[in-house]
Amino acid sequence: MRKGFIWAAALGLLAACNQSERQGFALSGTIGGLQPGDTLLLATISLPVWEEEKVDTVLVEREGEFSSFVSAVESGMYLLKYRPKVGELPQSCMGGSEFFARVGDRVHLSGDLKYLGALPLEGGVYDNPAIARYDSMSVESGRELIDIFGKITVFRRLEQPDSVQKYSDMYNVYRAPDALRTLRDSIALQMDDNEYSAYLYTSCFLPDATYETLGERVSRFTPEVRESHFGRVLDAQLKVLERIAVGHKLPDFTLTDRDGKAVSLSGYRGKYVLLYHWGLCPYTFLVDPVVRKLYGQYHDRGFEVLGLMAYDVDPLIDEERKHTEPFKSLLAHPWRTVRADAESNRFIKDELYLAGVPILMLIGPDGTTLVRGYADVAGEVEKVLTERLR
Repeated sequence: MRKGFIWAAALGLLAACNQSERQGFALSGTIGGLQPGDTLLLATISLPVWEEEKVDTVLVEREGEFSSFVSAVESGMYLLKYRPKVGELPQSCMGGSEFFARVGDRVHLSGDLKYLGALPLEGGVYDNPAIARYDSMSVESGRELIDIFGKITVFRRLEQPDSVQKYSDMYNVYRAPDALRTLRDSIALQMDDNEYSAYLYTSCFLPDATYETLGERVSRFTPEVRESHFGRVLDAQLKVLERIAVGHKLPDFTLTDRDGKAVSLSGYRGKYVLLYHWGLCPYTFLVDPVVRKLYGQYHDRGFEVLGLMAYDVDPLIDEERKHTEPFKSLLAHPWRTVRADAESNRFIKDELYLAGVPILMLIGPDGTTLVRGYADVAGEVEKVLTERLR
């Protein structure tokens, strides 16, 4: 008996040590509508490229409640998604609840499943008064948007097109309250001693940041924030923005095209080449005809296009639409195309900061970046080609 007691005690002590050595954070929720057997998927979002890095599965064991320990070695952005055990997935304009968590945090979500995507957060950085206020205002704004989308769904089911149009118009022009945007700006641009500020800057401001503006922001963070995960993300991104900035020469790279052949930036030396990162996005459909027109006008004068397809679009287009414009055009580009998400090409998203679609990047004959931006720079690309390739 004595030996058995000592052995059991030793096992208990070992389990306690293993638990204390685990790195991560505690996540829990009190959410009306959750049923035993439902599943919650917790995706770790890799910023600044907005990709799902890994997905943890949480099984709901008690009605309206869940809890889990999430393994993590550094701070991160997370997206909590819902999958019911029975029935269809509820329609929503939001994919799930986004939140920030650090190692050692205890984060709690509460509310109703209807508003997943706009649930109040407690614990961790959300106990900071300014961040708590920002979260509260974000929840209120998100719920307004969810309610509008819900009306679209209801009236579409009732086959009332006028009401569908009314609420669709409201949804399309919806803008977050100015007070919310002001508070967001204050936290992201002025709070220098909290990693959440670096996280918020990364998720909301980085897409439009320049080498100069990001450098100025990073310089004001405290040493602790600079050394945090999102501080290091911004530091690394500063080097990327310098590399791809207009007026700088872009380092050479080699990719594998859809035919399995190597294609290098250096192979376009002496010509103007447009790096065209695209996917199924409304703005892609707006800019694609412009790129095609420029290719037709200037290809014989020294202009090339290298298409960087963000992902395989073919399975996402049904057979009927594949034979109609503009989908037919997207699937039959006359220039070389590479899959940016292919294993051998994945590095290019980080190297060129391809965090959205469409992105246009015009490179001059000597490898210097002349224009870079989203769809709105298409006119600038056309202007440069018109002036230089008459």
